[in-house]
Amino acid sequence: YKPRGDWLAPPTLSLQNGVWVLELPKSLQGTTDYPSEFLKFDNWIAATDIDARLNTPLANIYRRRIDEQWDEIITQRGDGAHVAAVVMEAVMHGAGGMDLIDPLFQHQLAKAAKARKVPVVMDEVFAGLWRLGRESACHLARIEPDVACYAKLLTGGTLPLAVTLATEDVFETFRGQEKSDGLLHGHSYTAHPIGCSVAIAALDAYKDPEFNPNLDVASGISNDM
Repeated sequence: YKPRGDWLAPPTLSLQNGVWVLELPKSLQGTTDYPSEFLKFDNWIAATDIDARLNTPLANIYRRRIDEQWDEIITQRGDGAHVAAVVMEAVMHGAGGMDLIDPLFQHQLAKAAKARKVPVVMDEVFAGLWRLGRESACHLARIEPDVACYAKLLTGGTLPLAVTLATEDVFETFRGQEKSDGLLHGHSYTAHPIGCSVAIAALDAYKDPEFNPNLDVASGISNDM
């Protein structure tokens, strides 16, 4: 087995002296001068306001550099090369270093993939399901994935359970009359009733303001990270 993947170094966010600061990887440094107002945010809400930040020069810089790196990868791989999928951990890298990734960068990367008809796979096992104040971490990055994976908080951490969701187009790809058409991946305890029952209870609890006082019912946002 030889893994065939390419990795893009993402910009990260960190809280420094009460201010959210955006730190750029070397691949983005030196490409232009960045006004400080685009690199610092007074609060988490401002840092993750994708609609507002899409109108900044930084959004265009991200997209241009992503397109350049995409073309470089294809050129290095040679004739006939293509990208099978873009896989991301939504907003927070867990085992990858506990880094908060700039959601604007992930948004632009997902747009670049969609423009090339490349499926977007979001790993929300760690950061999904209210970990970052939203039901889905993808909501922070304004991404609609083709495939998404959830676990951990799916059952409140009490029982092992994971779920993989897919769009109808992806799901239909594996439908057919022959075994070779299917995605032959499963195990004896798939959708075990106790785990599923606990997951339903956990998901209901997260949306219950009496159980979760941090929840703003009107906005559907948890006020406390």
